[in-house]
Amino acid sequence: MTHVHALRPGGLSKLDALPANATLHLRDRPTQAEVEEISNWLEVRPESTLRVEPPACELLDGFGTLPFNLELDRGAVPPNGRSFDRVARVTFSGARYAGGWLECFPNAHVVRVDLHGETMDAAGVALERLTALSLVEGTVTNLAALDRALELRTLELRDVALDSFEPVGRLHALRSLRLCAVERVGSLAPLRGHRKLTDLWLERLPHLLSLRDLGALPALESLALIALWQFGMAEAETLYGIPTLRRASIDIGGRRKNVEISKRLCLPETGRFRLDER
Repeated sequence: MTHVHALRPGGLSKLDALPANATLHLRDRPTQAEVEEISNWLEVRPESTLRVEPPACELLDGFGTLPFNLELDRGAVPPNGRSFDRVARVTFSGARYAGGWLECFPNAHVVRVDLHGETMDAAGVALERLTALSLVEGTVTNLAALDRALELRTLELRDVALDSFEPVGRLHALRSLRLCAVERVGSLAPLRGHRKLTDLWLERLPHLLSLRDLGALPALESLALIALWQFGMAEAETLYGIPTLRRASIDIGGRRKNVEISKRLCLPETGRFRLDER
């Protein structure tokens, strides 16, 4: 379980008692002396996470170092001319400044953007070095721009509306994909023939009309079908013909149907989706 510690004035004395992978939640504006003390703590605990909200985010420019994992509130404005080389994984609350912040993190390759109902052009996070991306709860346009992310291996699209789903099939390095509550995805045809996609989570896609395209994924090893209640036993026949399948979690209808399908597949269940780099 992640330990989250909200840093308050006078609370820095507790820092040394925290585990190395703790999350520090910084809300209040610290003094420069406190910034230096927190920065020193982060220096020797790079696996920690720093979660920053205004007005505290106004002083990020004063930090000598930042950890591998950083979470930024939507009001955090990127500083001019600073570069934090250590940051590898970053979460943005809101999309407005995501692109500007990524210029400050030249080694960030795992990115999550919680859109909070906003619209984002995917070009803002389409970096060549990107290996994992999560876009949640909003509208995403220009998904085709992710073609620039030549190393993108993990993608999550959750509770989003897209202008087009087809570009996902052209992400040739993609190995792990989660589609959850993506509006108006009616077909998996854009994924047909994808040679590297091994892990697939399909969840709450009420407009999806068929599972038959799953049989055209030559590398598919792990499959989760969650809350796809529009399908029955006839569509499940596709699953029995996937020779590469090694793990499966099935929820496509009534409990008795799922039990019967799982018994026939005789495979261990899939794990939970993780954005971590594969």
